[in-house]
Amino acid sequence: MRPFRILMLTVTVVFAIVVIPSADTDGDSDEPQDRYPYADFIVTRNTEPGSLLITKERNDDGTLKLDEDGNQVWSQRQVTRYSPIVFGSYTTLPVNTVIVMEGGDVDRMTLMELDVADVQLNRTIITFEMYGGTITNLAAVSVADGINVPTSHQNSYSALRGLNINLYGGRVINLSPTSDNVFIRNMNITVDGNPTVDRFYPTGTFGKYDTVSLTVIGGHIGYMSHRSSVVGEISYDLVKGSADYLCLGADTESQTLQVLSALATFYVSGNVDVSVGPAYTAAHFIIGSGLIGPPSILYNGEKPSIDLTRKITIDAPYSQLSSDNCFLNERRTSAYRFNGYRTDGFLTAPIVVSTYCEYGGGRHPTYGTDGVWYGYTSHRLPTGNTLVLNTELTLWSEGDLLLNEGSKLINTGKILVYGSVESFGSLVNNGTVEKRDSGSISGNVGGTGYTGARVTAYASDQSVTINRDDDTLFIGMGGTSGITQVTAMMMRETLRVVVDSPSEIVLEGDTLIISLVQTLQPEEFRSGYSFRISGLTEESLARCNISITVPFWAVSGYENQVFLDEGDEMVRMDVTAQTDSSITFKASGTGTYYLKMNSIAPEEKPQQQSEIIRTIIEKPDLRMMNVLIVVIIILSALVIVLLLRKRS
Repeated sequence: MRPFRILMLTVTVVFAIVVIPSADTDGDSDEPQDRYPYADFIVTRNTEPGSLLITKERNDDGTLKLDEDGNQVWSQRQVTRYSPIVFGSYTTLPVNTVIVMEGGDVDRMTLMELDVADVQLNRTIITFEMYGGTITNLAAVSVADGINVPTSHQNSYSALRGLNINLYGGRVINLSPTSDNVFIRNMNITVDGNPTVDRFYPTGTFGKYDTVSLTVIGGHIGYMSHRSSVVGEISYDLVKGSADYLCLGADTESQTLQVLSALATFYVSGNVDVSVGPAYTAAHFIIGSGLIGPPSILYNGEKPSIDLTRKITIDAPYSQLSSDNCFLNERRTSAYRFNGYRTDGFLTAPIVVSTYCEYGGGRHPTYGTDGVWYGYTSHRLPTGNTLVLNTELTLWSEGDLLLNEGSKLINTGKILVYGSVESFGSLVNNGTVEKRDSGSISGNVGGTGYTGARVTAYASDQSVTINRDDDTLFIGMGGTSGITQVTAMMMRETLRVVVDSPSEIVLEGDTLIISLVQTLQPEEFRSGYSFRISGLTEESLARCNISITVPFWAVSGYENQVFLDEGDEMVRMDVTAQTDSSITFKASGTGTYYLKMNSIAPEEKPQQQSEIIRTIIEKPDLRMMNVLIVVIIILSALVIVLLLRKRS
């Protein structure tokens, strides 16, 4: 056993020497400055409440300070819980500053103080990384005492060339990069891992930004909105994570003060790009103001200015998005306020603010054609702008979507219209636009999608009859059973589609879509109709008999015909009924049907007449024979009478 004991002792000694590091090892990973050697400032946990601030020391000329052995010199100081942390000013911070927080508890943290009043500053880039700890209020830029900040966005003082905020862990109660009218050229915010942000204002309360990029790959956001900043271009890439209340633009009811200077007049003057993936969820998701169109006036009294060729893209096919500009309660009479909101807190819902006042002036409407915003759930797409939607968007009954002349809305998703859509520009619907309840759609509408009204089917004796003044119907059948026939009367009953199946076969499907839209036709035809049917199971649709009735005048000497365009040939359909003003034919399914009047050849008419005469001669009718006999008798009687009178 002695050799075995010696072997075990040897293994134990080797393990102690190699695996377990000694206290004097240079590569001690317990020091924050060893974990983040690239950082200029490190905030970590402290033994006392608060935090420990570790600073990379520099010489007066800005070069790194080294000790006698050539190692970087770091300094430390304790910061109490309620003491603010400001890492430096514009004149003292390095051109490229990196700040890391891995622990601790900070009440107010400001990355940089602007101590120079200049509109041309364009050098400093700050990167902030957070892995742990808690910050009650996080700001990127504050303004030093003695500097008067201009109110006009045209004269905003330049603060940063670049700002990168990367949240990988920890908690921020209130994140608002700017609270003054200062200018940040480019800002990138990334939320990854498992951080929590209770109140998130990506562009702060006031400020000016050239480009803003927000990427979310994890974590949880309690409330997100913008306030009164002006942005050139903005992009969202929401890949993974969650939010309680998410507003892409500005929450117009975020403030209780009814004065112009407190209104959330945020807007984007250039392009907007929003992408939301299937792994991102938001319990309450609204567009907000300032993305589709700007407010009529800004908080400082200035008029907004936007690019005429801007493009707004919202690609969120897995999300349900509301057109609201604020977070309304269930009755839609009050709006929630988020001034002190936390993810584990509660909300109040005062009545929606209807008017505001200017200093030294009277009261003005907040919403409406003469208001700051078109409506608290309404939007105007400016002339020349393009809005691309690939999401499920709900336009509520109080809302309007107005497409100004020269603007374009391209829809590849689903729009539910309880309010109204007015298209003085162009609405290209390549998806679905459903009118719900009293919803209305007017103006220029085109595209390859479905635009129509949604109705609910109520079965009676296995049949359903729908009568609506639309050429496309979304017939909800989810709550019915046993339906074997659906009759759709459309466009003041000038169009009719009957979908009939054998009595033993039930029409199965949640929503039956029937669309019969008049379309252009080739020269040799008189009219054309595009017919589409979907929503049924393949088995139900295959066994259905479909008949279509459309307006078409009957003219003497002409035969009315119907053809289905199958691309390489025109296939003639069976005409089952015809009146003076309509024609009914059997359809074989989705396709384009053309109607034609085919004149009867002139040489056929005398041939038909001779056939009639020949029939009378060769096959005399019995009644005709009786008539001829009576005529002969009468004529004979007249002759006899005349002869008798002549003799006398």
